[in-house]
Amino acid sequence: MKKNRMWAGILFAVCILLSLIGIWKSVYVSADIDESYAFTMAVRIAGGERMFIDLWEPHQMSAFLYAPLVWIYKSIAGNLDGALVFMRFMGVLVLRFFPSGVTAYCAGISRFWQESVRSCI
Repeated sequence: MKKNRMWAGILFAVCILLSLIGIWKSVYVSADIDESYAFTMAVRIAGGERMFIDLWEPHQMSAFLYAPLVWIYKSIAGNLDGALVFMRFMGVLVLRFFPSGVTAYCAGISRFWQESVRSCI
């Protein structure tokens, strides 16, 4: 019985270590295609390009809420070094501190705005 507990403790420690390595990799190394695509559009919007006029990507609404954060980061830091890591941490803060109703409300507003613009074209 004591031997089984020891192996369970070792297995638990290994799982925790592998989880921490995975978290570190996803924060500092990994940028999957969707994330870098949304971030690039946010940088373009923060740089002055206009949605539906200068941007012709079909998914430009995914960068709508990122753009002000990119602009704030660039204003403070002076460049975009580390901006993607900043955006990841901001995403965690938004998901942690805002109730799900607020995020759903923001998603609904952005969807309504997208449909309103689409109906005007």
